[in-house]
Amino acid sequence: MSKQSNIEAATAAILRAARANPAITAVGLADELERGAIEELGVDPDERIAELRAAFPSRWHICDECGGEGRSSAHLGAFSMAELGDDPEFAEAYFAGAYDRACPCCKGSGKVKAIDEEAFFESLPADLREHIEIEHKIAEYRATESAMRAAGIQF
Repeated sequence: MSKQSNIEAATAAILRAARANPAITAVGLADELERGAIEELGVDPDERIAELRAAFPSRWHICDECGGEGRSSAHLGAFSMAELGDDPEFAEAYFAGAYDRACPCCKGSGKVKAIDEEAFFESLPADLREHIEIEHKIAEYRATESAMRAAGIQF
């Protein structure tokens, strides 16, 4: 499959996902592709994800996993102060970062490239943008209506 065919197939997958769930965000679309739509294309998902991310407008964001630090001891889990009090040497090393590892999400850089949702939305055809906006308004109305019903408000 040529690179152009791959992009066309990916675009078709994106549009199918957008039509199936009009309230989905651009990042949600990318996540949806990562979860399975790419496998439809018969290509390596990791390579395809990298190509898609390169093809769409993107911005750098602080990594949510490590808070921009690039390192984390999250792989150890959480410890209570009582547990840390049982082994002061471990606690000291833990807080000094001795057990930190490079963040698996950002590979230690502290930042990740994510689709620029606003630029992505603006790059869509006008009729699709209008359709998505209308569907968002409908979804917001339905959510408000549902919340009002749950609260016992009659309208």
